[in-house]
Amino acid sequence: MLPIKTSSTTSLEPFDARAIFAGSVVDIAGSLHSEALTYIAAGLAWFVIGTNPETTVAFYLFNIGRGLFFTGLGAYFAGRMARTNPLQHALVAGSVSLLVSVGLRLAQPEFFLSWEILLAVLLTMPVALVGGLLSRNAQVPTRD
Repeated sequence: MLPIKTSSTTSLEPFDARAIFAGSVVDIAGSLHSEALTYIAAGLAWFVIGTNPETTVAFYLFNIGRGLFFTGLGAYFAGRMARTNPLQHALVAGSVSLLVSVGLRLAQPEFFLSWEILLAVLLTMPVALVGGLLSRNAQVPTRD
């Protein structure tokens, strides 16, 4: 016969809003700042070289990688700051990243679905999972 589980053994630990907020800020602020720097560099390159680098596949892949890097970093921070369940906190921070990213894309008047947007959306949660797994492996034991 299976043992009866009481509410104390099945209850989930509450989420640490501070950890999720910090991870989301790392992700969103890092992504937005690096995007501004990327487009400034692309504008300078266009001015110097004479061709627009924003039309190349390499530019799109760089932007996807840059955004996913900050998603993983934000998930890592959320997992590290969480007192319990670092993986769950990392995934919630990744979900916030996904919602903000999709919301910003839908708010653009010239929005259209393209392969780079679809690729970034599909890879956001797996990258957040990797960030959470890395944070779980780096957890420092606390003294009680």
